[in-house]
Amino acid sequence: MGQQDVDKGDERTKGAVDSGILRNSTLNFLGQVVPLGIAAVAVPFIVRDLGIERYGLLSLSWILLGYVSFLDFGLGRATTNAVAFFSTKGQQEETAGVVWVSLGINLAVGAVGTLLALWFTPMLVERVFSVPGELREEAVGMFVMLAFSVPLVTLAMTLRGVLEGVHRFDLANVVKAPSLGMMFLIPMFGKPFALDLGEIVGLIVLSRLVTLLVYAVFVFRQIPNLLKFHNFRSMKAGFLLRFAGWITVSNIFSPVLNYAERLLIPALQPLGVLGFYTAPYEIISRLPMLPASVAATLFPTFSSNKEGDFQAGILDLLVKPTKYLLFLMTPIASVFIFLAPEILELWLGAAFRERSMFLLPVLSLGFFFNCLAHIPLAAVQGLGRPHWRARLDMLEAVLFLFLTVILIRAFGINGAALSKSFVLFLDVVVMFVLVRRILNVSWSTLIPRQMLAFIVLSLVFLLAGLCLTALDFSFPIRMLSFSIGVTIVVSLFWFQTLPEERDSMRVLVNKFIAR
Repeated sequence: MGQQDVDKGDERTKGAVDSGILRNSTLNFLGQVVPLGIAAVAVPFIVRDLGIERYGLLSLSWILLGYVSFLDFGLGRATTNAVAFFSTKGQQEETAGVVWVSLGINLAVGAVGTLLALWFTPMLVERVFSVPGELREEAVGMFVMLAFSVPLVTLAMTLRGVLEGVHRFDLANVVKAPSLGMMFLIPMFGKPFALDLGEIVGLIVLSRLVTLLVYAVFVFRQIPNLLKFHNFRSMKAGFLLRFAGWITVSNIFSPVLNYAERLLIPALQPLGVLGFYTAPYEIISRLPMLPASVAATLFPTFSSNKEGDFQAGILDLLVKPTKYLLFLMTPIASVFIFLAPEILELWLGAAFRERSMFLLPVLSLGFFFNCLAHIPLAAVQGLGRPHWRARLDMLEAVLFLFLTVILIRAFGINGAALSKSFVLFLDVVVMFVLVRRILNVSWSTLIPRQMLAFIVLSLVFLLAGLCLTALDFSFPIRMLSFSIGVTIVVSLFWFQTLPEERDSMRVLVNKFIAR
């Protein structure tokens, strides 16, 4: 076999890997976007049919269902990591052992969670949430139904982790998206049946049972020897629990980074200003959905490696997606930075334009940094260093609390945005430092010169937009600057940083013309 044949084989392998990443990332992205689309359509109908107070209780059930996922104590992600590692090595007994350990622990945790939730239901209804008397009976029924959802959710997290560990994102998302969508579709179509909140949530919990059963069918088809498993010495409980423990530490401190400033604002400022922060925040916090989808796709691949045994393409899997995200997210973030006043006024009104005009661009810059942190995060955890991330989360949480208090007192809600963006910037820098340490490569290898130049160019462009918006330049000036800047940035990136992609596009165009 000649060298040309080897090169062609490598190119085909790279192409297959790239197409697989693109396909699975798209599936993960759709798995998040489809439920959001359903919610956008359904919520107005639900509010109209249930009324504000009953809708408030229902939305509380949605929040609690989301928090239940934290009760798996990191086992879902740990299962993905372990299944990817052992299945890649062909260690089927160990793979099956990990799955059964995770299921057993989550079943026990879920059962305890159900008992505790049932025990505390009266206190939650009467004291914690102070539910009005006319709604208490419905609220009790709702919380009882939620209690029975705990083991269903924790077990489903494990099974979904198994599917992701064997790279079956198609199966994981074909179950996940409808399951999340049912939270909105059931109450939306419940009016003709005169369902109360307990019955609505009961049907949602029933849909989670169906979700669990479908996950189980898919998992047993992907790992047939699960039913034949009998070698209990191959149950890698320590391997699983060590990883899950550090993920749990991260899960404890991550909410501080996600929510602290929104709790500190009403404590340090008048309550009325909180809305001027939270509404723009809800817009821009969706920016990392695409990077998170790509990172979720890459996590099992990173997990199949260990120190000193990295696959040849592992660095490529880190650098190329980051390069693509830079190319995509720079123009998207720039829209919210250059055109923040118009976006706020059109969506929320003139008052938000006046009060939130500075913080939206600042948050946009911060979440732009966050978009670049997701892939190195997946690499750090997947390559066996979840404790590094957990320790970083602890340090960042302390820094964020300290800095946020100081800046809110000095600059109000704008200070909260500055604090958030600074910590997100610090986070992405540290994540790349950690990845470089794991892979033991030079900075020029991790971040090629052309990519570094584009990072600098993107930052200059986005910071220029932030200055123009903060100084309240007129819309024509900002729009002209935005148009020129995007054209320059995208053109330079396309012609200087994406030679392989440009050549592939040229081949496709020539084939199309030849037809």
